[in-house]
Formats: sequence, C-alpha cells, structure tokens
Amino acid sequence: MRMHWGGQWRFGGTSPFMADGHCKQEQRGCRVWFLLVLYVLPAAYAASKVGPHYGFLAGCATLAAVLAMQTALLTWGTALLKRRRGSVGQPETSATPVPADSLDDEPADEPGDAPDVPLRYGEHARFKQLVLIADAARPEVTRRFYDKAKRAIEAYVEVEAGRDGSGAAMVSTADLAPADDLPAAPPDETLTVFVSNDGAWSGFRVGDDSFRFRHGAITRLRFTHVMPVRWNGDYMVTFWFDVPKRDRTTDYNAYLTGFDIGVDRAGHRSRTLTHACREIASVLDVAFDVDEVGDD
Repeated sequence: MRMHWGGQWRFGGTSPFMADGHCKQEQRGCRVWFLLVLYVLPAAYAASKVGPHYGFLAGCATLAAVLAMQTALLTWGTALLKRRRGSVGQPETSATPVPADSLDDEPADEPGDAPDVPLRYGEHARFKQLVLIADAARPEVTRRFYDKAKRAIEAYVEVEAGRDGSGAAMVSTADLAPADDLPAAPPDETLTVFVSNDGAWSGFRVGDDSFRFRHGAITRLRFTHVMPVRWNGDYMVTFWFDVPKRDRTTDYNAYLTGFDIGVDRAGHRSRTLTHACREIASVLDVAFDVDEVGDD
C-alpha cells in the first residue's frame, strides 16, 4: 500500500523514480544480452554445422576458433580506427622535440599568397635564391637538399659539378651580391636554382658548390608532406625525368625518383618548404604539385 503525505511517500511500496531506474537497468541488460547473442551467434552456427559430422570436441573447437577470430578482427579494426584518427601515441625518441606552432609562427601571408621570390639575372644565368626553412636547422637542411638532389639527378642525366669560377658555377659570387632592395642572405644557408641564359642548362648552388645538368631533363616536381602519425613527420621531394634511370631502365618507376629532406615536420617549415619548391619548379619551368601521406 502506498500513501502520499506532505510531499513524501510512506508505508512501503515503490517510488515512481525507483521504478523508472529499474526499467532503465532492465533496458540496458536487454541490450547487453542482444549484443552478446549477436557476437556468439556466428560461432554457434559454425559449431552446429561441424559438430554433427565430426563430433562434440570438433564443434567446441570450431566455436572457440570463430570467437577468437572475431575478437582479433574487432581488436585490429579498433586499433586501425584509432591510428587513422591520430590517437596512437608517439614512441619516445632521443631526438629534440619540435615545439608546437604558436601564433608567432604564423606568417603574414598564407602559402598561396606568399610573394614570389624575384627572378634575378646574372652574366650567364637567371636565378632565384631561396630560403628553405627559417630556423636554426637551415644550413644543415639546405646542404642536405643540395646533396640529395645532386645524387638523384645524376642517376638519370650527366651532371657537371664545380666551385666558383668553374663552368658549372653559372651563378657567380658577384651575381649573388645582394641587390639594393633585397636583404643579404648567407650563400651557405640559401639554395640557388638557375637556368642558363641560353636555355641549355639548369642547376643548383649552395655556398661555393654548384652543379648543372641538361635543362628540360626534369619534367615534373612534387613536394610531399609526410604527416606525423606514428613518428615526427618529414618531407619528400620527387623528380620526374624525360629519360629513364641510366642503370635501371626497365624498372616500373624508371622515370621518377625522390628523397626525404630529413627534418621533423612543423607548420612554419611546411609553409617555407612548399613555397621554395614551388619557386624551384617555376625556375625550371616544370609542373608542380603538393601531396600528403602518413609516416606509418
């Protein structure tokens, strides 16, 4: 018997709030049992097909095997989904962590709006002097880009290398002297890309080192952002050529090659590197595109 007196329930019975709580618990229990039945049903069905023909133990083994396979697939799918969302933690490494970008790292212009680097003219070639990144790793990254580009290109076409004053140095130290309206940039911290005035040669210069190769040998350039999924990310540059690789002409990818820049990905680096590679493609007069992959 239930009685209501003074806003309170007395003399036993069940409060309507308690009844509602019991209903919710029963609903949750039903859902759990329904999901459990769905999970066990395929294994039970398989066991029912095997047991009558091969015996009780074979049926039990089939039941266990199907349940184990379902569990493994579910675990793998969950891990894959988390990795796709970038929720897998990065392993500890000894590398110096790259600080997260702050508002101070944001440039005044977005990559698509960044002003073009002026095309300059020297005695033997027209050129652009490019800053690849704007932090302390700039000298190392610039030299690495130059060395890897040289190795990649000379696998396809003849490359002539030399120091200032040689035939390969089509942009001289005098040509690199800062113009009146341009700030001075250390030559060992900038990558100079050039095309000879007669259109016969293309090449690069860093510091006092230069190399040149046949203009038109490179037909396309791609810059790839290697996104940090498991590690710290990186960047890649891919060249396409009008001739196959000299020592492996039958490879399926004989007309293209690439190299990593070898620096952790960061927002400010992404902007300057993308812009620099776009400028390289502009001087070489080749197609340019940007790609994105994960580092997993």
